Amino acid sequence: MHLRWAIIAGLLPVAFILGGCGQRGTLSMPPGHSPQVKPETSRVMPDKQDLMNPPSQARPDRTQDILLHSTVRTEDYFDLPPR
Repeated sequence: MHLRWAIIAGLLPVAFILGGCGQRGTLSMPPGHSPQVKPETSRVMPDKQDLMNPPSQARPDRTQDILLHSTVRTEDYFDLPPR
């Protein structure tokens, strides 16, 4: 009985501390810091919307690979049955 209360009393502060980790608030830059650095190869400084949209290289289009001819699979010498 005492062990149960000791465990509850020990875990209760941990639960309150971890519960504070999920708080959400507005983010702001500390004074004297610039929000972002201009990319070296970019001509202009990207704004927030440009940074949120990934380029096409980061998310390429899906290609439709159509199977035109079926082929017979060769024997695999390493495909062994379980022992």
